[in-house]
Amino acid sequence: MAEQSEKIADLAKPFGEVTAADPELAAVLSEMGFEDADPTKTLAELAAEAGVDLSIVGLALGAAGYDVRGYVPTEDAKNDPLESLINEMSKTEPLAAGGSADPMVAHMEYAIRRAKARGEL
Repeated sequence: MAEQSEKIADLAKPFGEVTAADPELAAVLSEMGFEDADPTKTLAELAAEAGVDLSIVGLALGAAGYDVRGYVPTEDAKNDPLESLINEMSKTEPLAAGGSADPMVAHMEYAIRRAKARGEL
């Protein structure tokens, strides 16, 4: 039986490089709202431009089965990333009933809830 290759998402590498190397990762990132992004910018830079904490991106990718590299979460992010995301977003706009209307945030919320349910967070 062939050994399955490790799924790696390096947040410090350029978007174009990581998506070209892994079409499945490109699809996951597209679902999160990272599509038609500047291929020379890192995922960290793109998340910052989108106003999304990098810990949320890392957790969502981890929940999707990726070994996340190029990022060390802060202690605040380790405590309760979903709560910190919701608290940050609620400062600017209310969340829709049952979750976020924004596809990227909704996907991240779902990924975090799924990881918590599995005991990974």
